[in-house]
Amino acid sequence: MLDAPNTSSRILIMLRRTDIVMIIRSCKTRDINECANLLIDVYSEVPYNEKWELNNAISYLKRFLKIDPENCFVAIMNDKVAGALFAFSYPWHSDNLISIQELFVTVSHRNCGIASKLLAQLNDGMKVGAWVVAHEKSKASLFYSKKGFSEEGPYRFQYGMINT
Repeated sequence: MLDAPNTSSRILIMLRRTDIVMIIRSCKTRDINECANLLIDVYSEVPYNEKWELNNAISYLKRFLKIDPENCFVAIMNDKVAGALFAFSYPWHSDNLISIQELFVTVSHRNCGIASKLLAQLNDGMKVGAWVVAHEKSKASLFYSKKGFSEEGPYRFQYGMINT
């Protein structure tokens, strides 16, 4: 593994056993369309079954890139986005926390460690508290459990409608 010097556009290059080069770097505005198309593909799958409009997916991801570009990353393989992470950090009473908004990987590249490598980029690789919302019937939920996330803690996710 080769790490680039600490710059605003960090790049991590990892050579895999198959000699395929994966580059994990900061997400750029030019990556948003490809990331949005990947998001649409991922969320059309079971258990989500969501139907995203491309413009909505683009706007959604652009917001997170604008909020906290230092916590948005893409994994590039064969000159294509194979995975992406959109997160933001914020100060909390005891420390900083990170909210993982989106973490997704193409079907053909799942279970290859891409999601783990993307997560490792957060907070410059230093330990940090994070929270995430994952569909309870998704493989993502199991992934986060294996990473040490749990439903235990003082806060609960609640869903409802406002102004009803």
